[in-house]
Amino acid sequence: MGKKNKIKQLENKAQKVQTDVQTLEKAQNQFSKAEKLVKLREAIFMEELAKEKDGKFWLTAIKQGTLTDRISALSMLVQRDC
Repeated sequence: MGKKNKIKQLENKAQKVQTDVQTLEKAQNQFSKAEKLVKLREAIFMEELAKEKDGKFWLTAIKQGTLTDRISALSMLVQRDC
C-alpha cells in the first residue's frame, strides 16, 4: 500500500470521526431540549397538583411519608393522570 493510499484512508477515517462528532452533538442537543421540556412539564404538574386539595395530600405523603406511603401516593398520581 502506497503512501497516498494510507493518507487517503486516514482522511476517510478523519471524515467519519468528524461526522460521528456532529451526530453526537446533534443528539446531545436534542437530549438537552427534551430534558428541559420534561422539567417544565414536571414543574407545571407539581404546581397544578399543589392547588388541589387531594394534591396537597399526595405531595405531603410523597415528601414526608414512609416508603410505602410514597409508593402508594406515586401510584395513585400515575393512575389519576392516565
